[in-house]
Amino acid sequence: MSESRSLRSPVVALLLTLLLVPFVAGCGSDGGPNVPDQTEIRRLEAYNPDLNSWETLAPMPTARSTAAAVAIGTKIYVVGGKDSRRGVGSMRTLEIYDPATNSWSSGANMPTARWGPAAVAFNDEMWVMGGALTADTFYDVVEIYNPATDTWRTGESMDVARYRPAVGVVDGKIYVAGGMSTGGTDIDDFEIWDPQFSSWLTTDVMPVARGQAAYGVYGDTLYVAGGFRWVSAAQKTTLDRTDSYADGPRWMTGLAAMPLARAETASGMIGSKLYVVGGITETTGITYHNRLDIYDVLTDSWTSGAPSDTIRAEAAAAVFSGRLYVVGGYNGG
Repeated sequence: MSESRSLRSPVVALLLTLLLVPFVAGCGSDGGPNVPDQTEIRRLEAYNPDLNSWETLAPMPTARSTAAAVAIGTKIYVVGGKDSRRGVGSMRTLEIYDPATNSWSSGANMPTARWGPAAVAFNDEMWVMGGALTADTFYDVVEIYNPATDTWRTGESMDVARYRPAVGVVDGKIYVAGGMSTGGTDIDDFEIWDPQFSSWLTTDVMPVARGQAAYGVYGDTLYVAGGFRWVSAAQKTTLDRTDSYADGPRWMTGLAAMPLARAETASGMIGSKLYVVGGITETTGITYHNRLDIYDVLTDSWTSGAPSDTIRAEAAAAVFSGRLYVVGGYNGG
């Protein structure tokens, strides 16, 4: 009896908790650690392709998912997003990471609070496009941040409101492809900002409607991999297909499929390789990932890299000095 009472004592219970928590936290999809219950996070990691390794860096001040990130000059800019756990549905917050000092600072808030926008570096400014206020309210808004003056201005709105499209800068033009739009369905609309005309031009639709895909630009070509084909909450497919768009041959299909279908990934192009990390797969349930898959545009083939230390989806990513920086997102266990 005394042994039984001893096992139930507060001291022993505390010791068991301390022993078991690291084990439980270290289990999850893809075998990665750092998996609490689903919640937005602040974690920042950088992947070095030369070493095939990840480094954990100073966490972002604000926990959030579905933010946008770009590298301009010597810094990385992270804007927008949401924190569902704290009840923050959409954010205006701009935070700036300095890789040289491994530190964060704040910038001027974005005029329009939103989650799921897309962003590109264009003429030494950050163009932030689209996003959502709620699950039913999507934006066509374009706002432009000037790092030199820490100020925002309004650009010309896109033709189509959308959330989490694939974007890139090609030959001095901004490409915006797909995403989720009004009604909660994925779209195939593709438009291009051409500074020569100071307007958005509608062009060839995507081969398949999709949103929340991985993407990157190599040369004169935009590559798009994975994502969701979302008709409704009851009709949602996770894609593994890879497509590309160039101004001459237009959309090219039939490229090598991703090793694992998934959406809500973080991605970036380094040299001729597209790095795709994390994300989720939805079949009968949701599986979260920390895996890293690498697409070589020159050989049209996929390989695997070292998995990140964090299982997460809807993280923001930017490429700086040959490394892929991944920040925020949300975990799932």
